[in-house]
Amino acid sequence: MERKGFEGYGPNGRKWDKEEDDLDHNVVVRGLQTTSSDGNFGHRGPFELKGYVQCCVNWTTILLNLLLCSLVFYTVYYLFASVCFGAFGLDSFDGLIPFDFKTPASTSSSKYLVNLLSMELTYFISGLLFAAIVKERVWDDSFTVALSHILLTSAVMVEFPLVWQWWLALGVGLLLMIADGQLVAHFVFRNNPSYSSVNV
Repeated sequence: MERKGFEGYGPNGRKWDKEEDDLDHNVVVRGLQTTSSDGNFGHRGPFELKGYVQCCVNWTTILLNLLLCSLVFYTVYYLFASVCFGAFGLDSFDGLIPFDFKTPASTSSSKYLVNLLSMELTYFISGLLFAAIVKERVWDDSFTVALSHILLTSAVMVEFPLVWQWWLALGVGLLLMIADGQLVAHFVFRNNPSYSSVNV
């Protein structure tokens, strides 16, 4: 059978026929890896370049969303900390409120109540704002921000948190963040072309 198509020379110096290459190779693009049916790396054709571009765009979007979510999270945290600080009439504002897990858990302690209320309100409101940013998979960004917060807390306090009350409060806050954020994303952005029920 006569094959007509673009002919040229590939990067390895051998003569390349586009139509023959399409017939003989099963090019699979997964992320940044392109392989052929014989297990060797295939030529860098237009489909592979498209895969590279799409992958870069996806990663850029993910990182940008994560950065915005982290910025929103700590902005909201300090906002509520300031409000609670004024409401409870504390003498001095503690800039380490988002990372403080060493304050003894006691309902008679104004500082502990400020820390607790700031945390829970921050997680609740952040979930709603995350939905406006990512519009899908709010649980993914919520979990990532929470994990980053745990690591940052350990670094700032130079100690890994072992206080069970702090972990309980964080767990409840994370569940609130995921629940309200995912609900908003589902009911508000479900008609968005980028939203799919499989992403919930």
